[in-house]
Amino acid sequence: MQRKRVIVLLATLGAALGLTLAIYALDRRRSAGEARRAQAHLVRGKNLLRQSPPEGSRERARWIRGLNREDRLAWALAGGEPARSPEPTPAQIAALRVRALQREAGPFGGNVFENWRPLLEMGRSADAHSLRLNTVRGPGGLETTVWAADTFAGAKVLWANGETSPVTISDTLTGSPPLAARTRDFTGLRTFDEANLWAMRNQEGVSIPWERRSRVHPLASTATDRYRFGLEQSNAGKPFTAIVVADLEEKTVVDIVPLPGPAQQAYRVFNPETGYLLVVDSAGTWLVMLDIKRGAETNAAEMDDIMEAVIRHEIDEYLSSLRAYPNHRPRCHFLSLRGKKDPSDAFVKRFANCGAAVKKFSQCHVTEDRGLVEDNLTHEGGFIFTIESIKRVSPTEAEVESNAYGAPLAGSGYRDRVVRKGGKWVVAERKMLWIS
Repeated sequence: MQRKRVIVLLATLGAALGLTLAIYALDRRRSAGEARRAQAHLVRGKNLLRQSPPEGSRERARWIRGLNREDRLAWALAGGEPARSPEPTPAQIAALRVRALQREAGPFGGNVFENWRPLLEMGRSADAHSLRLNTVRGPGGLETTVWAADTFAGAKVLWANGETSPVTISDTLTGSPPLAARTRDFTGLRTFDEANLWAMRNQEGVSIPWERRSRVHPLASTATDRYRFGLEQSNAGKPFTAIVVADLEEKTVVDIVPLPGPAQQAYRVFNPETGYLLVVDSAGTWLVMLDIKRGAETNAAEMDDIMEAVIRHEIDEYLSSLRAYPNHRPRCHFLSLRGKKDPSDAFVKRFANCGAAVKKFSQCHVTEDRGLVEDNLTHEGGFIFTIESIKRVSPTEAEVESNAYGAPLAGSGYRDRVVRKGGKWVVAERKMLWIS
């Protein structure tokens, strides 16, 4: 009985071993067949590579679109490019979106275009180097078309209203490839040391305080050379996380625009004449648009709003001090903005109903004998109120230094902390620096 069980067990083991060897032999033959087919595809792909038109040409794009599935796989295997994704589905088209970057309020804003990659029929391993971008400023604002270098498929976005759509690229449309963001522009915005940013303007170096202690690399500058843009990273080798915007005229950082995700490398398309800065991550997953023309206008308007808040606070304090002297007539305030510059007529009109006369600095003089401030026309006494500097601490906070002068023993200097509350700039704190 025992002997019979051993014979049955050996027979079972033998059958299992035979089946395993048969499967192994079948897999060997199958693998050999696949290897021969792969080799044939490789040879076929190399022949196609030799026949393909020049890279980047429209003829090449047409030629690629005309390849059948087998030829395209062979061409990809031979090194032509990664195999493309299938045509986008309705769900992928519906997923196109534009959104504002999640951040504090800031003059340069920032919008991000997402989920456009499937519409370009790009392979998974394709990166930003294969992208082409065309941006124009139309009646409705900036609009961008993005596509891959060797396809006619792309996506279009109208940045102002967030409209997006798939598009077929025409033969006449030309686009720029994304350029490396970290340029060798030695005049560009960069970290000079741990506490300062540095840039060159009009053949002179401009130093700007930098409290974040992070690294900044040159990115772009505006046509007027007033604003400079840089890419921020926490340390060498770390991903880029934000776009830093500096105002060289005011010598201050006016905005820090966060990127939608960390980027090991970022590329930019920049046109100062059209007034935009477009940044794309190296993986080609998002596009960030800064309308620098509108950003510069918004920043200038906010600077005026900040100065207005400080001037109104000064006039209100002055009028409050006169309540104890009801027979005293309020004196005129002559405004001097950063370097003895006259304000614009529009800026002066902001104070038409503030309770005291407000005029430009050029409409007064200081008497030589007594050092008193007098109106050029009426010769009445007054005060020169000067905004010396504005430092943007954050998108919603600024630090302003100013001084008032009426006579040798009637002067004072201040540092005001101005904050944005409910869409309006107000003085939150005032510190007197000196008095005479």
